[in-house]
Amino acid sequence: MINPYFRFNKYKYSIFIFIFLLTACSTSFIDSGQSLGSNDSNAVVLGDVDGDGDLDMAVANQNQGNRIYLNDGTGDFSDSGLSLGANSSQSIALGDIDADGDLDMVVANQNQGNRIYLNDGTGDFSDSGQSLATNDSASIFLGDVDGDGDLDIVVANRNQANLLYINDSSGNFSDSGQAFGNNDSRSIVLGDVDGDNDLDMVVANQGQPNLVYINDSIGNFSDSGQSLGSNDSNSVILGDLDNDGDLDMAVANQNQGNRIYINDGFGTFSDSNQSLNTNDSRSLALGDVDNDGDLDMVVANYDQNNRVYINNGTGDFDEDQALGTNSSQSIALGDLSGDNKLSIVVANYGQGNTVYHYETETFGLSDLFGGGQ
Repeated sequence: MINPYFRFNKYKYSIFIFIFLLTACSTSFIDSGQSLGSNDSNAVVLGDVDGDGDLDMAVANQNQGNRIYLNDGTGDFSDSGLSLGANSSQSIALGDIDADGDLDMVVANQNQGNRIYLNDGTGDFSDSGQSLATNDSASIFLGDVDGDGDLDIVVANRNQANLLYINDSSGNFSDSGQAFGNNDSRSIVLGDVDGDNDLDMVVANQGQPNLVYINDSIGNFSDSGQSLGSNDSNSVILGDLDNDGDLDMAVANQNQGNRIYINDGFGTFSDSNQSLNTNDSRSLALGDVDNDGDLDMVVANYDQNNRVYINNGTGDFDEDQALGTNSSQSIALGDLSGDNKLSIVVANYGQGNTVYHYETETFGLSDLFGGGQ
């Protein structure tokens, strides 16, 4: 016969556990309340520009000075007061281009020369005086393509050839003479897609297939012959999405489903057949937002909710959260407060740039069922 006391306590503990679960938590991205600037921002990137050990923010603006926001170490940002150029800036990247141990900045401009800004180590940038071509540039990316230990530049141009600039190791760039395609290119990234230890190139195009270029290890690129989709693609990023040790591809499309392409390990990509929403997507970023060991995805959408997608570990994504309804152009992930949790920063057009922290919200029975006075 079951002891009535045991039965009572079993139910009591069950009720306790139920109430504990109800009053426990919900983990998600929470708006920090920061609204940084009111510019027409097109791109945002994170990096420790002042050498204090936390991630600061650099923002590219349309026909307004590009801005630097400094992190206080807790994820709260203040305007550095710098206003760099007044160009039609579309894209921005950070990297140590002059080998002095700090992060410098390169900016892609629309129908104006692309610019190089050198950091003095404290986050104070000065124009190097270099102006790289006068193309309708949409995207810029840094990487050592020729294996000489310094960072080179690749630039995606609209309806013009995409270009490669070689660094002389001191931060001075020269045109490589290579011209890649003549597409309406919107985004460009570098990564070792074929496992031969050099940086290959992937380009996202509007209304034309996205393309993969293979590096011969000394910075000469050849078209792989792959044509991936025929969408209006605005952004592309590389990362190991299915945990098999190679770089896969995620693509943000305009008013079409965002796509995931899986790498076979040798640089050949196949469509995973996932079509993630049908938003006006402008940018995406990858990072392990739920700390489960795989890369999740965040997407910036224009005049629609920005989206968070959770990876199941095999490269299949489920939508998790919708954030804001701003005119978002660019998005980035980073640990802004040193708590080993990724936050989101978003560049918005004509609105303040926003910061979302990954936090735990506690709630109780009164939140669920109402606690009227």
